[in-house]
Amino acid sequence: MKLFKLSAVVVLTATATISHSSATTIYTSQATFLAHTQPGSYLETFDSLPQFTPLNSPLSFSKNGFSYTASAPSADNQFFNVGTVGDVWLSTFDHSTNIVFDFTSNNVTAVGGNFFLTDIPGNVVPGMITVTLDNGTTFSVSDPSATSFVGFTTSSPIHSLTFIPPASGANEVFGTVNNFITGRSVPDSGSTLLLSGIAVTSIGLLRRKLVA
Repeated sequence: MKLFKLSAVVVLTATATISHSSATTIYTSQATFLAHTQPGSYLETFDSLPQFTPLNSPLSFSKNGFSYTASAPSADNQFFNVGTVGDVWLSTFDHSTNIVFDFTSNNVTAVGGNFFLTDIPGNVVPGMITVTLDNGTTFSVSDPSATSFVGFTTSSPIHSLTFIPPASGANEVFGTVNNFITGRSVPDSGSTLLLSGIAVTSIGLLRRKLVA
């Protein structure tokens, strides 16, 4: 795996754009993210939530010492979960609505999940998504699938994560999340960006090295 030390902004062939703080690592591989996350993390699949019915926001989640709320700030302030049989996807009632995760346990330094877009029936659809942290880190990528992963580790607690879907055009789109992981990062020195399977075309490199 190549590990890149990066400056502020990166442009990739997969049309992902990244801006990150000096103490944040960004991942597009769940396996690599978990390798940099301490044991005992909290995986929330959302499978205990109902599908295809409005749910008032915020929702509260807690396990393994990690707790957070998920909110859908909009006119209706509701979630409307979609997905397949036995696999619930967290989604919003109103189109083009942000999903905001506020971490209330004050100990989350690793967070990630599947972030993508769906239409009214719950089908995965293309579009540009953006995921931001309260420390200013931003990750944007186009046309994610239901298994596309975005994760972050930091050296200090993350207080919130916001998933921003695009504005709807002729067809309404809805931000959708699955397999949301919170935990503690493995202590690491420096700031890195770990992008699995994505070719870098234009970057500001500070230095490059190979790691096992």
